[in-house]
Amino acid sequence: MNVVGEKVAIVSLYVKRVTSLARSLALKDNQIIIVVPESVAVNFTFVEENVGKKLRKNVEVVFLSSSAPGQQQQKADRADGIRKAIEGCTQLYMITKCWTKFIHPAEESLAVDLLKAAVSTVTRKVDDDVLQIAVPQNITMCAFEDTQRRLDEGLASELPTLDAEDEEGSSSPLPTFEGMKAFLDLARVSSDSISIVHVLMAIMRQGAARKGICAIFDYETLQLFPHLEPAPS
Repeated sequence: MNVVGEKVAIVSLYVKRVTSLARSLALKDNQIIIVVPESVAVNFTFVEENVGKKLRKNVEVVFLSSSAPGQQQQKADRADGIRKAIEGCTQLYMITKCWTKFIHPAEESLAVDLLKAAVSTVTRKVDDDVLQIAVPQNITMCAFEDTQRRLDEGLASELPTLDAEDEEGSSSPLPTFEGMKAFLDLARVSSDSISIVHVLMAIMRQGAARKGICAIFDYETLQLFPHLEPAPS
């Protein structure tokens, strides 16, 4: 849980989900840095002004240089751009469309660059006793789900249950995140200082009423509790 007045970075390809998360983070006096690839900049041109006015918070949007597959120099530049944008941040959020998998290589590439940037920031802190900068302790992989819409479309909800928490085998409710395996494996070997936490914010529509459930998984415990923020419509 973040404390009042933190510098928080949100990295994403999706403008609606950024708005939802920024709204949640703005409940406290945070400085919000929204980091997006230049390739989707057109979708974010209104965010800095509109989200900032609506929340009355200090919101800054940082656009990153595009990087085509195979162009290693551009990839390095983008990771360095993220490092510069997140310097001083104590909380890092990466928004994906699905909770347990990347649905597009662009999502995974952005997540890898964020990981590299976070590890680089921690390394600078460790290597330089004079440079006193705040560093993140984890990267929160965050997804939003309109559960009723998924069910109406014939898709299963990604929201886990605790009904079989103590059971073994395939009935276990704990997610495996197989669709993020390469990224998670890289995170495990990259740094002992950066942990990955998974958060799913799901909404169930019952007529005019909405019931929100937040799932948090940190590889030790799975927690489910109500939340007040609706998923994007």
